[in-house]
Amino acid sequence: MDALKAIEEGYSTSILTPFYYRGFVKIYAEFLGLKTADVLKEYNVAPVEIRPTVVRQTPKLVTKPTPVTKQKPKPEVAAAVTAPKAPNPFLEQLQEFWRAFWTPQTRKYLLRGLAVVVALFILVKIAGCAVGAIKSFSKHSKTAAVAKTSKTQKAIKKEQPKVEARVDVDEEEQAAKQGAKQVAAQTQSSKVTLAVHASRDMPIQVKADGKIVFQMTMKKGTVENWEAENQIELSGKNLADLDLEVNGKDISSLSSSNRRVRRVVITKEGLTVKK
Repeated sequence: MDALKAIEEGYSTSILTPFYYRGFVKIYAEFLGLKTADVLKEYNVAPVEIRPTVVRQTPKLVTKPTPVTKQKPKPEVAAAVTAPKAPNPFLEQLQEFWRAFWTPQTRKYLLRGLAVVVALFILVKIAGCAVGAIKSFSKHSKTAAVAKTSKTQKAIKKEQPKVEARVDVDEEEQAAKQGAKQVAAQTQSSKVTLAVHASRDMPIQVKADGKIVFQMTMKKGTVENWEAENQIELSGKNLADLDLEVNGKDISSLSSSNRRVRRVVITKEGLTVKK
């Protein structure tokens, strides 16, 4: 800008030597579309004289040709140029799909769905625990009720002799005779009955008149009853640990000599131990 102002206003500056002044005027005239020669005359600037340059030739010295030894070309170390990898259209499509899918709204919906799944899982677990607790409670209550009824029956049977002891001697003898007759009649006409109360878990097998009616493990505290026309056969390990009721009579346990018996036969006459 300083050079242009100096040319237009007609003053000289330190940066405009005659050579640069002439060159700036010529460039400025060409830029404005004016005739360069007229502008240079108007500004009293002589055109640039092109002087021929004299080239001085130096005499050639004749010298003997020196033998030139050809040098083996050094192997050029090719620069490791890694060509740009061609874009994979599958990866590009996958990236575009992921950008379109993984939005803040999508993340919000996924978090909500995950929370719903976790809540349903917890509810199912709680419901399963509740159902199991109810089943176990009902099972224990039934077992306790059966055990309680069996104990009450045993207690009633044990208390009956005490009540009967209060009756007069004559009445007792008559009642005994009548009871014996009734028992004899019942034994001749009634069926063979067996009730088993398990004090611990025990596998047993029961046959009624030669047919298997029970073959599984009795759980602790459970009571089972069977009937037969002629005979009931009970087999298993450690039968002495069972509380038996044969034909209405309570047999709490077998004798000490029959602790390891594995087979018992019940008929109308009573219980028989088989080896």
